[in-house]
Amino acid sequence: DILEVRANADSTTVSSGGRQLLAYGGKASNTIISTGALQTVSYGGTAHKAWVSSGGIQNVLCSGTALSSIVSMGGSLTVGSGGTAQSATVYYSGKSYIFSGGTAQGIRVSNGGWNLIYNGTAISTIVMEGGSQNVFGSAAGTVVQSRGTEIVNVSGTALDTVVLTAGTQTISNGGTAVNT
Repeated sequence: DILEVRANADSTTVSSGGRQLLAYGGKASNTIISTGALQTVSYGGTAHKAWVSSGGIQNVLCSGTALSSIVSMGGSLTVGSGGTAQSATVYYSGKSYIFSGGTAQGIRVSNGGWNLIYNGTAISTIVMEGGSQNVFGSAAGTVVQSRGTEIVNVSGTALDTVVLTAGTQTISNGGTAVNT
């Protein structure tokens, strides 16, 4: 089933392959997205405090905005062209993907969480203990804390990274780090 939201929805559960579309000013808060479900946030839609887990996917693109998403236990956040994600928390095998034209700001990655920047842009990411950030795009203002890891891969650029004690930044062949 597909639930299209153009007004406001609160505390909805989308699971078992269900679909939720937020567009044209539609807003959803406290949505649970799990078990293969998909929430798409686009064309002026806004998602606030979604919980994404167990194979659920939150897909943000085309002027959509996701605020304070929690991504864990096999859930995924994908940010595509024109999409914005702010203040997401990614941990316990959660994954976030920032693709070309997508922007993520203030993501916190820890405890088995993973943030992949693939031709997209991440700003002010905090990589905490057990978290990992892989940069194939642009990362600016990242803070890598104790036992966090940032890997800057070919064609990736890391600007103004702060690496604290016991944090790790690895620059692979073809990657670039400026003002670390």
